[in-house]
Amino acid sequence: MRINEYTHYRLDWDNLYFARFLNLTTLILYVQTCTDVITVMQHSEFPSLKEFQIYVGVFPWAEAEELCRALSLCKACDLESIEISTYGPTAQEQFSEQYSTAIKNFLRFPQLRTLRLSLYCPIYIDNDFLLEAMSSWPHIRYLKLYRPRFPSVSPA
Repeated sequence: MRINEYTHYRLDWDNLYFARFLNLTTLILYVQTCTDVITVMQHSEFPSLKEFQIYVGVFPWAEAEELCRALSLCKACDLESIEISTYGPTAQEQFSEQYSTAIKNFLRFPQLRTLRLSLYCPIYIDNDFLLEAMSSWPHIRYLKLYRPRFPSVSPA
């Protein structure tokens, strides 16, 4: 399933029904914000999901935390691949180690083989987290934590 949200339409909450997506193995989302995605993830189940990709325009820490938590709780026990990318930096937000705490929700996926994160913020990883990750993800083959560089401003 691929969802593109290029417009600013919101979900129609009066006609929205949540369900178990029994046979959905791949979910790819292109969205401006994660608000509606988080709501759907919190109220749905994806027992066959193996691949999750989301490309999001604005991705503040609060949404990152909620998305990671919702993904870890949506009964996707066999999830093998997670890719999260942002289009651009979040304006006016102080970056801290909080994004790294959101990633810890992914430790619940023992079948994880690929984790790609491309975020416009630092991701702080320490040795304890790496040790826990390697124990939790015995099948991991590809780990990419990427931070695009901010454009440099030259003095006038």
